[in-house]
Amino acid sequence: MTEAELLARIAQAEREGWTELDLEGERIERLPPEIGRLTGLRRLRVGGELFNPNPLQTLPAEIGQLVNLTELDLSHNQLTAVPPEIGQLLNLTQLDLRGNQLTAVPSEIGQLVNLTTLDLRGSISSSGVFNGKLTAVPTEIVQLINLTTLSLTGNQLTAVPTEIVQLINLTTLDLRYNKLTAMPPEIGQLGNLTTLNLGGNQLTAVPPEIGQLPNLTWLSLSSNQLTAVPPEIGQLVNLTQLGLGSNQLTAVPLEILQLVNLTQLDLSFNELTAVPLEVLQLVNLTQLDLSFNLLTTIPPEIGQLVNLSKLFLFENQLTTVPPEIGQLLNLTLLHLSSNRLKAMPPEIWQLRNLTVLSLGGNQLTVVSPEIGQLLNLTELILGDNQLTAVPPEIWQLVNLTRLDLGENQLTAVPPEIGQLVNLTRLDLGENQLEFLPTALTRLPHLKELNLYGNSLPLPTELIGGDRWSAKTDPQPILEAYFQQCAPLHQLKLLLLGEGEVGKTSLVERLLHDQPPSDSGKTIGLDIHPWTISIPEPINVNIWDFGGQEIYHATHQFFLSHRSLYLLLIDARQDDEANRLAYWLQLIQSFGGDSPIILVVNKIDQGPRRVAERELQAQYPQLRHIIYTSCTTGEGLNGLRHALTQTISTLPHIHDQIPQTWLAVKERLATLTADYISYEEFTALCQEEGIQQSATQDIIARLLHDLGSALNYGDESSLAGTYILQPDWVTYGIYQIVNAPHLQAHGLLHPDDLKRIFHNQPRYPFRKHHILLDMMVKFELCPREALSDGRRLIPTLLHPDRPVFEWPTNDPPRFQLRYKVLPPSVLARLMVRLHRHLWQEARWRDGFVLSRNGARARVQALRDQNQIHIWLDGDADARRTLLTLIRTQLEEIHASFARLEVEEWVPLPASPSQAIKYEALLRLLERGLTTHYDPNSDVQFEVMPLLDSLETPVDRLERRLYRALSQRFNLGELHTLVSMDLGLDGDNFPKEKEGFIRELILKCQRTGLLGRLEQFSKGRG
Repeated sequence: MTEAELLARIAQAEREGWTELDLEGERIERLPPEIGRLTGLRRLRVGGELFNPNPLQTLPAEIGQLVNLTELDLSHNQLTAVPPEIGQLLNLTQLDLRGNQLTAVPSEIGQLVNLTTLDLRGSISSSGVFNGKLTAVPTEIVQLINLTTLSLTGNQLTAVPTEIVQLINLTTLDLRYNKLTAMPPEIGQLGNLTTLNLGGNQLTAVPPEIGQLPNLTWLSLSSNQLTAVPPEIGQLVNLTQLGLGSNQLTAVPLEILQLVNLTQLDLSFNELTAVPLEVLQLVNLTQLDLSFNLLTTIPPEIGQLVNLSKLFLFENQLTTVPPEIGQLLNLTLLHLSSNRLKAMPPEIWQLRNLTVLSLGGNQLTVVSPEIGQLLNLTELILGDNQLTAVPPEIWQLVNLTRLDLGENQLTAVPPEIGQLVNLTRLDLGENQLEFLPTALTRLPHLKELNLYGNSLPLPTELIGGDRWSAKTDPQPILEAYFQQCAPLHQLKLLLLGEGEVGKTSLVERLLHDQPPSDSGKTIGLDIHPWTISIPEPINVNIWDFGGQEIYHATHQFFLSHRSLYLLLIDARQDDEANRLAYWLQLIQSFGGDSPIILVVNKIDQGPRRVAERELQAQYPQLRHIIYTSCTTGEGLNGLRHALTQTISTLPHIHDQIPQTWLAVKERLATLTADYISYEEFTALCQEEGIQQSATQDIIARLLHDLGSALNYGDESSLAGTYILQPDWVTYGIYQIVNAPHLQAHGLLHPDDLKRIFHNQPRYPFRKHHILLDMMVKFELCPREALSDGRRLIPTLLHPDRPVFEWPTNDPPRFQLRYKVLPPSVLARLMVRLHRHLWQEARWRDGFVLSRNGARARVQALRDQNQIHIWLDGDADARRTLLTLIRTQLEEIHASFARLEVEEWVPLPASPSQAIKYEALLRLLERGLTTHYDPNSDVQFEVMPLLDSLETPVDRLERRLYRALSQRFNLGELHTLVSMDLGLDGDNFPKEKEGFIRELILKCQRTGLLGRLEQFSKGRG
């Protein structure tokens, strides 16, 4: 909302005598003084959105004129202060200041004696972590004698303000996610409290005076560092919910059995080795969580909890379950996954009210036929066991919507599965299935079908590249499986390597057994058809890429699965000159597990050997190392044999492809056009009888991997085009990057394309955007243009660093050290951060950023495989800018499989020496405040050094993100979300990076962040 629009709204409100003004979500940048005219207002809302706060930073003093206000909502802005005039709003009963950047609250707030609700929760970062800045509240808060609800969640409080305990009318006090290490005994004076939340702090003990809060019904002490709970907790006889999860408890006090009204008890993520018998006397419990402990047995007294509806026992060490569990007739959810169970007691099948039963991750070899008695089950998890069959009675569970049988040893699916007509999710992945029953086509509501990792004749594009790559639509799978198929017998063979290593000469030898001719350098890409017999004929398309470095960035357009890679190096050059590690890393990153054959060429001119065993140990997909000479023909027979042997072992060569799909492929092969539209592709599919868009999308993925029709459906700007001639892209981009007028400055204007492709009918103006969109997708240039309309192409910048002002003798503040530094890393980082580029301080190997009063100089030292970062300006802004750079680098690194990179921090007193960032974190975790580094003979303070790089909140986000990324694959994260955290992850982002960030956010908002931290640390 513009200021003019806001003034018009205020004027209207004044004329019409409004009592309520709602500006929530209106993107207010400034609240004008005229707001003070609305003296009749009772409610004013100027709130932003949780992750899209208003840019409002200040409030006018005139807000104090709104003396009739009873409710004021200023949540989710960027306020750093509240004017003292707020104390004039004597009629306020509700004040919402959550989600701002407040570092203090004015003392005048104590004048608001009619306040009943005060919300001072901290703001939340984009990853879902609180980062409020309040370190204290004013002593005048004691004057708010009518206050019933006070929230200080997510700030930087290190102690409970003693003034709070004088607010004797408080019923709700929320102090979650601060830095509290202790609670004052005066907390016992708040006798009217019904809800007390102290979760997510650093408490090591709870004062016994907590027992003086007789009206408490809800108490959370989760996610602290408690090793014991005081016996006085037994005096809280009105408690209905008690959270003690994510601590270090080894026992609970005997007095807990006095909590006769308790209905929910959370003891998860502790150190319990036995179930406390006192807990089993709490007969009114409806929910009990003992997951993530060290339990080896469950006592028979569990049968006393006859009111239980939910029981969580997953991630323990249970080997048996007592038969008394069958007495829990009210159970609707039983979670026993990730234990060591080999069998289930027959009494478990008496739990007729169960709707969710999770037994995954155990050692079950059989399931009793009595399971058919659980007619109310909607979810049954039996994955990751040792089942060779399931009883036919399982097909009687007609209310099932989810059935997980993945990761077992099933050899067949009986036709009775067709009786599960309500099934929406079926997991049969990673079994030993060789055929599917037609009954699967009779499941009308099935939305997800996992068949990955079986011996079924289905292409990878149909069932996913791994078990968790996608939630697969069953319709295309079943359509393809139950129609006539034929073997694919096609392969893409990609030749890579530096320029002039002999790739084109090798093609001439393989195709025609001819010695090399002087055909010149390959420009971009040449594709050659070839047939090889193994013994059946296999159609191989040889993709010969230009080796000049300017083409390397375009290689990633085409590197894919369903491929075999030939990497050529020159026997006359060493590994560094051949950039052997770089090429192997590139193939590993974009080609997945596709096999590689390394060809050491030109051995007639410079015979040398490579470290074969070391290379093959480091790169498992490296199948053969062959030494050849295209001039003499030496080694060519060995290469042909290696090719034949490798191709014969590729499972996807023999994939059974539906005849209708092959018909689409053959028709595309007859087209002479360089590209076709999405509409043309769809029409062609429909003409071959393929009507479903999901099936068409899968065919498109198959054709993309084969190189028959490139498409990038994940990019909306490219989704409407199917490129039939890959050289159309490479040659087009080749002409762009080789245009003489671009070589000097690396800037591309849209009008440049008209000049470059003038009189070239193959590149009409209306298709120039495809080339640009390809360059944007692979981060050769940014999507947004500079202010003059030009786009930056970092790889074309001048190699010399321009002259610009920078503090002399300023050492780098941060370093990244790579085993192999891919050249595209720095260029992609420049593309991502181009809007923050400072002046024209950019060159091929570096650039300077400027943002909010800070600058960063980022430079690649290619000969050392390092990137260094220098920082200048305001301390807080420096940290924010460094966090932005590191976050973007982490995302870029994640796109390279197994990229080895370490972060190092130079030592302040000796900048020539550095310590690993991870080592600093370990020092912090061990509680060491100072550290002596023997390598540099320097002693330094740990916390100041870390705090110069990032805020504690940033550090928490980064630690969680890294730990979850390293510990879990996407499938395990799905299980973690749905089964272990009880969240709905269906709408989470599909890619792992976005999934983790959304998970952190969800856990923050639902109070599960402490539990997520435990997962990230490897508990369970």
